[in-house]
Amino acid sequence: MAKRTIDQLVDAVVLKDNQAKTDIQTAVLAWINEAYFKIARRDLKCFEDIKTFNITSAANIYTIETIIPGCRKIISLSSISGEIAVRDAKKNLDSFNSSAVNPSSGYPSKAYDTGNKLYFDSTPDTTYSITAYYYLMPSAVTLGAPAEYLLIPSVYEDLVINYAKAIYDFKAHNYKAVDRAKAEFEAELRKWEVEEHNKRFNNYDQIIELQEAQNMDIFGKEDL
Repeated sequence: MAKRTIDQLVDAVVLKDNQAKTDIQTAVLAWINEAYFKIARRDLKCFEDIKTFNITSAANIYTIETIIPGCRKIISLSSISGEIAVRDAKKNLDSFNSSAVNPSSGYPSKAYDTGNKLYFDSTPDTTYSITAYYYLMPSAVTLGAPAEYLLIPSVYEDLVINYAKAIYDFKAHNYKAVDRAKAEFEAELRKWEVEEHNKRFNNYDQIIELQEAQNMDIFGKEDL
């Protein structure tokens, strides 16, 4: 299925209600963005991105939005010097004491993510180029934007259309339709998450099987 432009998504909602586009296009666009941001808060592959930034001997504390613009959640950090374990300090922010991170000098082994700051457990002894894999929080979509502006796969575009239609039904006091549409939205979104989760584990299993097969092949050749 070809991806639709943002205008086409708005039209898809409006046509269901037989209204002139100009009457409700601003409201529909806001509802589409509301659905889009709900989807973007899930850990889905379509929102994965990569960014390289430098850490220097000047500091061990960095503002996340500065070094990784648009970052919602850091997946991993690494460089040619090795992996840096990411610790989520947001869940225990009250008990997290930034002064307790008493950095030594050298290559960091851990980074503490407080939501807006990243605390490395070592002050770099030189400049390191760090690669971050992360989940992006996208910008709001706007009228006139091309199809590629919406990051979700085309097969899930009906999710945002139906969600926006549900809010319109709410405005029209069709509450049963709203409850049904929102339940379907959450169910489809959960199904999407499960499918991606299973696919990642299947890929992991395939890698393990390949490694085991390669090991068996090596052992077989050594026995000859």
